[in-house]
Amino acid sequence: MHMGGFINSSKIDCFKNLNKSDIPTSVLFPKNTAPTDILTSIKTSALHFPVILKPNSGERGKGVKKVQNEAELRTHLDALPSDFILQEYIDMPLEFGVLYYKYPRSGKDNISSIALKEMPVIQGNNQQSIEELVLEKYNHANFENLTTINRTRILQKGESFQLEYIAHRSRYSTFRNYNHIYCSELLETFRKIATNIDGFQFGRFDVKVNNVEDLIFGKNIKILEVNGTNSLPIHIFDPNFSFFKTYADLGKHWRIIYNIHIDNLALGNKPASVKQLFREIKLNKT
Repeated sequence: MHMGGFINSSKIDCFKNLNKSDIPTSVLFPKNTAPTDILTSIKTSALHFPVILKPNSGERGKGVKKVQNEAELRTHLDALPSDFILQEYIDMPLEFGVLYYKYPRSGKDNISSIALKEMPVIQGNNQQSIEELVLEKYNHANFENLTTINRTRILQKGESFQLEYIAHRSRYSTFRNYNHIYCSELLETFRKIATNIDGFQFGRFDVKVNNVEDLIFGKNIKILEVNGTNSLPIHIFDPNFSFFKTYADLGKHWRIIYNIHIDNLALGNKPASVKQLFREIKLNKT
């Protein structure tokens, strides 16, 4: 991964050697590609609306959109600052972040973080409209899924409505600690996945599945993204985590990254220079 996945890594490059059955159909487009050419590619590939639009290099959900149709696609294209990906929308009920690492000298590996990502959802009570329920719970109505629906509709009692399609804390998703499902079978699943990525040593796989068993055994799994050394152990954002436990686990992951760095030095692998790092940071801002 470019810069170890710390900055400016290509999302599409991480997919190149993964099993095709494990990843959504994804097509890379250069910046300023003509909309007509994009639509032609959609028609000739396995893609169909809705699709996920995302920058090829980006983080923390920035610039990621669910695009419902051609008109929406044309609107969002103007705001893209770089090369972008159109990705098959995966409609599976569960999304997890699984952080896997491997020491380059000993080959010792493990999973150090498992988190369930819960999208923001409102529940109907047969009295209030969608907009009233959203404002009552979140105090604002700036959710992606509210832009094309009738906000005045009354939700029936027990009826749920999902407000977002992108799982990120900046979009009011809740992350739950799921480290309790760790087992040897889960480790073997992600060991096999990571082996397909040349030089992979630390990172988080964001995946969708139909149930926990499929996650553990790698069945019907869809890998939405692979993140490198900028990955956070997102289980620490569980609302029930204490301040001290959060920073203890964060420190554990920093030590893992440091020890991987020491291993690489011992193997003769040179880290990026400070000059190169600042050049990448500058590129990231453009």
